[in-house]
Amino acid sequence: MQKIGKKLKKLRKAKKLTVKDIAAMTGFSASFVYAIEQERKNPCYENIMLLCEKLDVPPAYFFDDSKTTYDIVLENGALEVLELLDDYAQWNEADQKDLINFIKYQKSKKVR
Repeated sequence: MQKIGKKLKKLRKAKKLTVKDIAAMTGFSASFVYAIEQERKNPCYENIMLLCEKLDVPPAYFFDDSKTTYDIVLENGALEVLELLDDYAQWNEADQKDLINFIKYQKSKKVR
């Protein structure tokens, strides 16, 4: 099982946050956040749920051992794109098609 601290650190870096940012968001001390990341402290269930809420990840992110889509996004540095697309379902159809065509175009340039 991947450790909670390791996952927290990966998530924090992907979101371009500092330990102090996480502390400010959660009310934890920076030293507590750092200790979690270093696997010297284990957060209780309530603290993990607070991290999930503040960092906008499902609890499965910390507890599921299988590689999730979210893990793959983090590893590939695509979190910013994912967050930009958060409201994609509310876009009008023309904008959705424009985005899809743009992505297909960019992808075709990389394949050649």
